[in-house]
Amino acid sequence: MKVYFFGLIIAIVVLPIIINMTGKIIVINSDGEYGEWLSFWGSYLGGIISGALTLIGVSIGLKNEQRKNLTMRFLQNAKDINGFEDFLDETLVLVDVSREKRDIPSLDHSLKKCENYIDKFYQIDLDFPKHLEEFKTELFGFKITLEYLDSEDQLIREHSVNYHKNNIDNFKDITRNIKIEYQKLKNNLL
Repeated sequence: MKVYFFGLIIAIVVLPIIINMTGKIIVINSDGEYGEWLSFWGSYLGGIISGALTLIGVSIGLKNEQRKNLTMRFLQNAKDINGFEDFLDETLVLVDVSREKRDIPSLDHSLKKCENYIDKFYQIDLDFPKHLEEFKTELFGFKITLEYLDSEDQLIREHSVNYHKNNIDNFKDITRNIKIEYQKLKNNLL
C-alpha cells in the first residue's frame, strides 16, 4: 500500500513537469498554442485517470457483492452442511477398518452422504466441491475393492488387498486437504 501511495505522490509531482516540458516542444513544432495543448493533455489524462478509478471502484464493489452472496448462501445452507467434518472423520475410520469388516452398505451410505454434501456445496461455492469429487472417487474405489476381496480369482483378490493398503494414506491426505479447504472456505465467508 505504501508503494502505491509513494508512486502516486511521485506521479503527481513528476507528471506536470513532463507535460510542461512536452508542451513547450509540441508548441514549437505545431500550430497550436501552449494553453490549448495543456488543455488537451489535462482532458486526456483526466479521462484516463477517471476511467481507471471507475474500473477499480466497480471491481471492488463486485468483489464485495460476490463475497456477500457467498456468505449468504453459506449461512442459508449451514444447517444442511452441519456435521460435515464429523462425516469426514467417520468415513475415514470406516475406510480404515473396511477391509476387516467388509461393510459395503456403510460405504454405500457414505457415498450417498458425500453426493448430498457435494450438491449442497455446489449451491455455496463452485471450487470446493471439486475436492469432494476426489474424495468420492477414492471412496468408491475402496468400495469396489471390498467387493472383490472375496473374488475367486487370486490375482483380483491380491490387487484389491494391495489397493486398499496402498491407498489408505492417500485417502487420509485427501481428507486432510478437504478439511483445510473447508476451514479456508468458512474463514473467508464468516
